[in-house]
Amino acid sequence: MDFLQSILGTPTPQREPDSEPTIDLPEDEYTVAYPMSVRQSQLDAFQSVIDAERETPHLDGPGADLVKNALKDTWEKTTPGDETLEESIEETRSRAENLIAAWQETHSGEHDVIFLPASVTFRLRGFLASCETRADNDEDTFTLPDEYVDAVSLLKTLRGAEEEKDPVFVHKDQLPER
Repeated sequence: MDFLQSILGTPTPQREPDSEPTIDLPEDEYTVAYPMSVRQSQLDAFQSVIDAERETPHLDGPGADLVKNALKDTWEKTTPGDETLEESIEETRSRAENLIAAWQETHSGEHDVIFLPASVTFRLRGFLASCETRADNDEDTFTLPDEYVDAVSLLKTLRGAEEEKDPVFVHKDQLPER
């Protein structure tokens, strides 16, 4: 012990900090996100639902109003804001597709960590809800692909992260475009 003391000196008791340490980050470069592990198969499944919805045209002619009214009701329940269904359905699909594509670009292997930007799961939920509404309507030819269950599993994982995990600050370059 004498040798160690001669090298390091006599230990001095640590002072308790007066406050928590803080880090100043520029708001224009950093934002809040949730890191989480997702499976590649979940991202692929969501992309399959996007592709199936894009490839099945929306109904025109007899019965189109029934489908649009059902979609509008679903849309208003799942999506906050003033946008109408007509203004938003294409934009929502596009935003969902951009999120999934960005995560797929950075994803490597079967499991990998992605960063979930705050407040985007409602768009993914709105998209899946509109797909389900279309599939449930007899007048619409759209059917849910088999991968729909895995796409819902991804959404559940994402929503769980928002509700249960502590967010972190990440550079905006690490986040997908919304």
